[in-house]
Amino acid sequence: MKSDKYEPRVCEICGRMYTPGRIDQRTCASPECVRERKRAYGIKKKNEGVYKARKRAYMQRKREPEVHKPKPDTIVAIGYAERQMAETLKMAGKVKTKL
Repeated sequence: MKSDKYEPRVCEICGRMYTPGRIDQRTCASPECVRERKRAYGIKKKNEGVYKARKRAYMQRKREPEVHKPKPDTIVAIGYAERQMAETLKMAGKVKTKL
């Protein structure tokens, strides 16, 4: 899809003039140029180390799945109701009973 909005440009891969369909288009959209641009982009990403770091982290997660650790039991049954009542009364404060 070509657009009349943008001026003709030079293809980064083959050097031919083309009219871009989008503002960020960089190649003439021929299959060879698109393939070459994708290949160069993939090589660039692999060389940056981002690809390897992600792959390494993924494989480590896959090899060593996270072991489920149950939460420690914080509720002690003996005297639980009394502790809850005392805590609630502490939050509410004293109530004036005299008029």
